[in-house]
Amino acid sequence: MKKLLAVVVAACACGDSGTPADGGADAQTDAANDAVEAGPQCGTSGWLTYGHDAARTFASDGCIAGPLTAAWTYAPTPKTGAKVNSVYHALAATDGVYLQWAGSADPYIGTTAADGISPATHMRVWTYDSGSDANMGNWASVSGTNLVLNDDGIYWVSLTDGTSATTTGVDWWGQTIADGAGGVWFVTTSKSDGPGLFVGEIDATAKVLWSGNKQGTACGDALGDKMGGIAIDGGVLFYAPQYSAGGTVQPTYASGLYAFDAKAGTPKWNVPATPSSTISAGHGLVYLIESGAVVARKQTDGSVAWTKPLAGAGAQAPVIAGSIVIAAGSQAVSSFDATTGTPGWSTPIVGAAAQAYSLTITNGCSGSQNLGAAIATTLAAAIPSGTLVVTASDGVHVLSLGTGADTWNGKIAGAKYAVHDPVIVGKTVYVVDSPPGGFAGFGPGQLMALSGP
Repeated sequence: MKKLLAVVVAACACGDSGTPADGGADAQTDAANDAVEAGPQCGTSGWLTYGHDAARTFASDGCIAGPLTAAWTYAPTPKTGAKVNSVYHALAATDGVYLQWAGSADPYIGTTAADGISPATHMRVWTYDSGSDANMGNWASVSGTNLVLNDDGIYWVSLTDGTSATTTGVDWWGQTIADGAGGVWFVTTSKSDGPGLFVGEIDATAKVLWSGNKQGTACGDALGDKMGGIAIDGGVLFYAPQYSAGGTVQPTYASGLYAFDAKAGTPKWNVPATPSSTISAGHGLVYLIESGAVVARKQTDGSVAWTKPLAGAGAQAPVIAGSIVIAAGSQAVSSFDATTGTPGWSTPIVGAAAQAYSLTITNGCSGSQNLGAAIATTLAAAIPSGTLVVTASDGVHVLSLGTGADTWNGKIAGAKYAVHDPVIVGKTVYVVDSPPGGFAGFGPGQLMALSGP
């Protein structure tokens, strides 16, 4: 069923054609931890899911220093008679870059599309277009030999040639995490004409292995999950929904933080909360933004370990960079001790707080429905070089992880808008240059590969 876009509110306050190895959630988390301990050694691991890894640390083993300049750019080309509706963000490895975008489906939001790009030639290797009509810009994940998209359906797209032989069918949306066996842990965030809201694991044949918090199974339920954040640490999947009702039916489950055994799906505990960001996990804690504060909750029971106010805090999960966590507010980027919450440095930067989008859709089954998701990002850490890349309304900043010193900042030559959604592989930062505000950078744009000294 077609879904009409009715209302759109701000999305961003700023502006591998190969086959990367996939070790699953725990392996990705271990790799992130190893990078923290690696000291000055620079690595080239891929950024293959939202937040880099299963724990959503937003921390890579790359090395980044300013000044940053555009090494190359790439803009998707629509098929004849079509147009590019939105350019969202990219995942990357040394042997392939995968750009997510939306093509024509007027008057609808746009098809779910992705390009496989060669970093060596900067050329498109393949394009995949689902033919669906409601691409909401959810981040994909590389799992095994496929790029797994969860946007108006879950699609397994070959990293080699962009073909897809497996799909769930339409009306699934949300975050994903590779499970090490070609499948993904995932969340669905909308009761449209699809299966309703739930969190779970699905294998490479599109068989759901387990599901939790299932609700909104009947036509007309009109339920949504505006955050849909998931993260995995220590074999536990943490899920932080912000449920909403667009009609008369109220959510069965309360907004909050939930914990499940990642493989068995067995519920472990849940606590009420007001998540206004996605989540990250580490140090025995789960980090998120709640009611204008950075909050750390214990992984054992969800109780609050510490909380610190942050004015105008954004919707990106706090970055975990060794012993500190970092979040962006409306006026500054700030660090906190990861275990105690003790404030560290705070660097004034305006426009670095990534915002969730909010929209209302209508369709034949559920009627009017309020949706949203925290897909825009502005922070990415490079652990061996001790630096943090920040995209803001005035350009790109490179901060010291140790002191917060703004070691370099500037606009990127050739960028038409404010760049956003940084991902780091080795000594390259990939960002998307698309219109600020609107629906996740609504409108055409380009991928930019930035390099430093």
